[in-house]
Amino acid sequence: MTANKKTAGFKKMMRDSIPCLLLVFSLLIGIELDFCQEAFKMDENMFQKFKLAKRMFEKGQDLFLKEKYGKAEGALLQCLENFPNYSQADYFLSQLYYQKGDFGKALEHINKAKANYKFMADLLVASQQKYLDELRIEKQEIQNILPSISNKEELEKAKNKIEIINSRMNDPLPLVAEMSADYYYFTGNIFMKMKKFNEAHANYLEALKLNPLHGNASNNLASLYFMIKKYQQALDYLNQAEANGVKINPEFKKAILKALEKGNG
Repeated sequence: MTANKKTAGFKKMMRDSIPCLLLVFSLLIGIELDFCQEAFKMDENMFQKFKLAKRMFEKGQDLFLKEKYGKAEGALLQCLENFPNYSQADYFLSQLYYQKGDFGKALEHINKAKANYKFMADLLVASQQKYLDELRIEKQEIQNILPSISNKEELEKAKNKIEIINSRMNDPLPLVAEMSADYYYFTGNIFMKMKKFNEAHANYLEALKLNPLHGNASNNLASLYFMIKKYQQALDYLNQAEANGVKINPEFKKAILKALEKGNG
């Protein structure tokens, strides 16, 4: 596989595996999150830092996908400086350092991304509820003054505003998905590069727990079992990977079958 094809495949994986939290963060801007949740409290100062962090994350993400890794690193680090719990920034930094061959830093950031995922999920759920509550209050306030509006044009504007609010309330923010299996799959890849095969094995298994159809995790487990001469397990995982759409290496499969024919594994 050429370097260009590897890069293209890596960038596709990145786009596919960005958690769905990013789909709704843009709706948080303008909402004052001065409320308490069991997991956190966000006052106005913290929220302003979050907004700045979000802008820096989006800048870093864009630069990363354009392969401007030096500038991307700076933007993502600045994001975390303003909002250390921003798990998506750590996720991208992990990919960046993996690309650069700095597997120690890649591991550090993917672990932080996993550790902070629940915090960011809680933040999104709380902000969703806050957003809907504010819409209900705004709607009630408008309804309360409707009888006192005598100007026909102003009355029409108020009614239109209520319709807009109803539309927004009937289209609630998406629910947060559980952590992507790719977090664990990618952690396994880092451990593979570090030759920490037991840790890689554990993370690939965790990826399959979250997504049993994760073909790449199955494919890499096949390689691990082949390395320790457990050829039947290697074949089972390779077949599983192929069934889930992975284009396997035919020579690798031949090697497993040849080992099994000799009575090994």
